[in-house]
Amino acid sequence: MTSITDFAFEECALESITISEGLNIIGRGAFRGCENLVSISIPKSVLSIGDYAFEGCSELTSAVIPEGITEVSTQLFEGCRNLSLINLPQGITRIGYSAFLGCSSIDSICLPQTVVSIRDNAFEGCSKLSRINLPQEITSIGFKAFYGCCSLTSIILPKGLKNIEKSDIIYLSNRSHNLAKR
Repeated sequence: MTSITDFAFEECALESITISEGLNIIGRGAFRGCENLVSISIPKSVLSIGDYAFEGCSELTSAVIPEGITEVSTQLFEGCRNLSLINLPQGITRIGYSAFLGCSSIDSICLPQTVVSIRDNAFEGCSKLSRINLPQEITSIGFKAFYGCCSLTSIILPKGLKNIEKSDIIYLSNRSHNLAKR
């Protein structure tokens, strides 16, 4: 088996998944809505993870994205409210639309230096997110990328940043923020 097809296990009662080495593709929505899923082991052979593959896996607590993946796809972990540990490898260039929307247990995230774009709503509703390290190479932050991140009190904007959609920074929370350009 080299791929898990789109929506293959959608809304299953699975609690853990171990995927064998040799699998290359996890399809769109493959594990979407698996509310009991607590852990998943993704092998290094996986080169593509489809949009919303783990959306709504509300009990998922950690995820390690393997090297070789270049994008955190659209809505990949949306609604994974117990996700508190995420490991992103070097080589990731883009954080997709709503990728971590509603992941209210994430308190910090270290973005690889290879990230150049954070899309709209990427971290919206990550209410415990207090620290994020923006890479020097980032050029674009999408609309409401950090909306509802009410614990985020300081952010350093890299010199190379060219575009912040619709004054996104004002959506960080209701408090004032320490914003500085490197």
